[in-house]
Amino acid sequence: MSRWFRVGVLWAAAVGVVLLSSCAPLWSAAPRARLEGRLLNANAGEPVPHSQVSFRGLTTGYRARAQTDISGRFLVSLKPDRYQIDAKRPDYAGSRVIGLEVRQHTEITILQQKVFNPRWATLPPEIELRGVADGDRISGPISYEVMARSENDISVIYAALGKTPGAALLTAPRQAFFSTPSTGEQVLEPALFGVHGRTTFEVVVYDVNNNRTHLIRSLDILPPGGELSPPTELKAIAVTVGRQVAFLREMLVPLHEGPPLQIEAAPPNTNLFVQLRFRPSARQSLTGYRIYRSFDGKNFDPIGTVPPQRTSFSDASPLLRVGQPVYYYMRSFLGGDEGPPTPTVSTIPLKPFTVQLLSPADGAMEVSRRPSFRWKPVPRVGNVQRYAVILRDSVLGETSWWVGPVPPKEFIENDTQITWNEDGKFDQTPWETLQLYRIYEWEVAYAVALDDGQDPTAISIAVDRFQLNTGLPTVGVTAPDHFSFTTGE
Repeated sequence: MSRWFRVGVLWAAAVGVVLLSSCAPLWSAAPRARLEGRLLNANAGEPVPHSQVSFRGLTTGYRARAQTDISGRFLVSLKPDRYQIDAKRPDYAGSRVIGLEVRQHTEITILQQKVFNPRWATLPPEIELRGVADGDRISGPISYEVMARSENDISVIYAALGKTPGAALLTAPRQAFFSTPSTGEQVLEPALFGVHGRTTFEVVVYDVNNNRTHLIRSLDILPPGGELSPPTELKAIAVTVGRQVAFLREMLVPLHEGPPLQIEAAPPNTNLFVQLRFRPSARQSLTGYRIYRSFDGKNFDPIGTVPPQRTSFSDASPLLRVGQPVYYYMRSFLGGDEGPPTPTVSTIPLKPFTVQLLSPADGAMEVSRRPSFRWKPVPRVGNVQRYAVILRDSVLGETSWWVGPVPPKEFIENDTQITWNEDGKFDQTPWETLQLYRIYEWEVAYAVALDDGQDPTAISIAVDRFQLNTGLPTVGVTAPDHFSFTTGE
């Protein structure tokens, strides 16, 4: 028999700091659960302060209110229940969570973006979920259908098991349906998500004004057979991106740079995440792998699961901080049973940096036909810095790649100056010397700092215009500026 669950719309946003309001009903029993949350403007992004947040128990009807602090955080006492969370802030889209189970101490991260058009509606979308109910016990594939409605057009519908789904870089695997109000009849295979036992079925819907609704259903996945041998060759790489990139959507588009905030998540206008890479267990008959994390190397908490065929996991938690060590290990699991842990790995995220172009200066005249290009990192981070420079002939529209050592992709390392054709790369070509009285443009197209040049565990990306990080996490980040100059005698 089909079951439909309806999620109503209201204003909303994400999450906040505290103070229960007097609107809570008079109960004889005091709250016995704590909910701690953060409101961010994007996965691995900045906090959203001063959002007004409300909480309503779906069974008890218990109500409370809170407001996010400057770090986008809240801590609120509630009665144990499944909750609807609504929040609101001027100039921001609505965001809502439905069905979050709060028991003892619960944590959640909720996303809230600025509105695309302030004249459009800011009500979160309505969701109808068919085929999945709280408490279901399911064996095998899960059939479902999602239908969404909003005063604005629907932008995307995400669905996943055991996690909050979003853009592929940080939340794959998941299912995504773009520019449609309905998924149609679909199937999720638990084995592809590495989930077993008690888990969640989660749906996230955005409309074109960035309004968001997040629906959570709890269910039990009955166990398949499997082995418990762990994955191997676990490695952690912390990635700091010097210009914020919206992982929230499929396209990696730099966000508008807003006013600076004092935060504990990613530094302002940056992204910070840790990518774990590993080899799957030799035995494939597992439910999946569970990832554990610690900030002191002693006390570890589970933070996610992946299916047995996966070879990577991205941790974009707002708890990550520049300069703070973070530790990980993994276990294979089958149902409620876990195998032995992998060796613990660790990383220390690097500071963000940018690149300042020095010379030839922007608009410079009478520049040598064999100019020296100079730039500097601000600040200088890591033990190794790698760069690549490109030069463009503005008349012919031709571009010289990698003003530096031959061949391409042997980057300029630990140096911030290169003289045109000093390595003879362009000898016997039209580029051997620049043309007289010609306007050229130049920029740093690649600027990456590493903690170790041979076996890095942390990188900081200032510029990676063409996603050149071979063997490392790649994030397309354009240069902050480019200079033009005119040659002379």
